[in-house]
Amino acid sequence: LKSKRICLASPPRIMLPPRHCASLSEWPKCCRRILLLSTSFAVKALCEFPAFTWPNEPPSDIVFERSTLFTEVQFTGRYATYGGADTWYPTWAADGNLYTPWTDGHVNDVHAGSGCATEGCISQTGFATVVGDDPLNLTVRNAGTFASSPSPYHGRYPCGSLYYCGVWFYGTYALDNENHEPGLGASERRVGTAGYCENWCIQGPFVGFRWSKDQGKTWTEPRVHMSTYGDNLFGEQVPDNHTSKVKYGAPHVVDLGRELEHTPAGDERPMMYVVGHGASQPYSPTSWMQGSEVYMARVDPTIEAVQDRSKWEFYAGGGKWARGDVQEARPLFAWGNRTGVTTMTYVPAVKRYIVCVSTPTCSPFTGQQFDTYLLESESITGPFHYITYMKQFGPQSYFVNIPSKFMATSVDSDGSLRLFLSYSANFHFHSDPNPPGSGYHWTLQEVVLKRGEEETDTSSRNSHVYV
Repeated sequence: LKSKRICLASPPRIMLPPRHCASLSEWPKCCRRILLLSTSFAVKALCEFPAFTWPNEPPSDIVFERSTLFTEVQFTGRYATYGGADTWYPTWAADGNLYTPWTDGHVNDVHAGSGCATEGCISQTGFATVVGDDPLNLTVRNAGTFASSPSPYHGRYPCGSLYYCGVWFYGTYALDNENHEPGLGASERRVGTAGYCENWCIQGPFVGFRWSKDQGKTWTEPRVHMSTYGDNLFGEQVPDNHTSKVKYGAPHVVDLGRELEHTPAGDERPMMYVVGHGASQPYSPTSWMQGSEVYMARVDPTIEAVQDRSKWEFYAGGGKWARGDVQEARPLFAWGNRTGVTTMTYVPAVKRYIVCVSTPTCSPFTGQQFDTYLLESESITGPFHYITYMKQFGPQSYFVNIPSKFMATSVDSDGSLRLFLSYSANFHFHSDPNPPGSGYHWTLQEVVLKRGEEETDTSSRNSHVYV
């Protein structure tokens, strides 16, 4: 299993005023955490640190032109953390609540673990309801788990999540290693080269969606067990890391606001869009955190359509969509060995789609630091321009997304936009979080997207960004 620290606490109810630090370097000593035990027994931590702007440090081979809308990410110093688990992808429902997956840890007194060590073992994936309108003072309730088999793979993890018209769709995907051991690869278990990337080195296929009509009380899962490597919604399979690759690894539902309230240009009705990372070349490293391409698909958000491959439309490039055949899918964008976990959110205040991508700092190692970069586009299919490239954000942040519920509805007078980054971090780095608040839990970190004073680089790049 992944070697992660699980933060557990059961403190008495404490209310302390936050203290501000004179400088960021003094934060660990002077900033006190506010711990409170909510009525749901979900531990929350609140604090503040001095605002700062994360430096833009893109690799020399970056394929994107620079955004002219935003070029900086400023951390305001305000954040909150919840639970002791990762993989939080909240979806905003009409009742005002967020519904989210989680796994590999504890939420309230419920445990979930998605890796499997033996034949016939079962993966547990978690779910919860998040109540409240203040991202710094939320309550996590109704935590539970669902059991399903990852076999013939060895991990089954949460991904895309959507609440729409009374139905909660919850996706899972498979992971493996070349030595068919879960979590950490052979380099940390025994002498060998099977676990070349250190952690879940085979990005498996998207298994599909389960659904609940009663806010998570009961679930319907079409594939509690997979009969073969290719027994999944899109029919992709990865029995090893050489003969085939997936296109839609860990797909996430594009956040189009409260129950798909925003409709992309050209659509006549609400549709569920997903984005996932993958590769098309057999030599490309693909793991839970890395790929070389990003793909998109869409479907009508009904139970009947979502579980029927023939109803799915795969983005085929040039504004075209191919129905029912994943082989026709073409990348939304590509950057060799520099894609990874990908999420997208529509921001009505600026009429842009903002994409968050996290990828290993040092390819292909998934047990070390991670980078995160932000892209923006006027169209859901691009072309995309990069806002900033945050090297070693966390320093090991992953599953970064922007919940639409916690975005400003308008820009400030200077054109800047306030929102919250949602992520988990540092399952191998247990000290020196950067920014503060990053850790093995659900972090909501307030940031401001700004147009900096530096000149934007609009020169052409040598790799394809929009297909």
